[in-house]
Amino acid sequence: MTATLQSETERARRTEFVRESKAALQQGQTLEQRTKRREDKADAWAKWLHERMDSTGCSDPVELLPDILARVEQLAEDRVAGAVVEIKTTLRKALT
Repeated sequence: MTATLQSETERARRTEFVRESKAALQQGQTLEQRTKRREDKADAWAKWLHERMDSTGCSDPVELLPDILARVEQLAEDRVAGAVVEIKTTLRKALT
């Protein structure tokens, strides 16, 4: 049973490694650069969360989960909207 658990854990670790490596490659980064960026983002989110908890007097971060998810969704929408504008600009230039 322990061997099965270890092999499942190792399989999951390897799957994650492959996924992260492919994602890093697609973005022109090394795995180390991708990991560093993720750590920096985690630090920024932790800082934001602590500031939000302090400003609202909240002691349980779970209470802020709806706000956190809305922020993530909004950031994703902003990034997509920016990419769409960039693509439209590039296409206009290419067609003129």
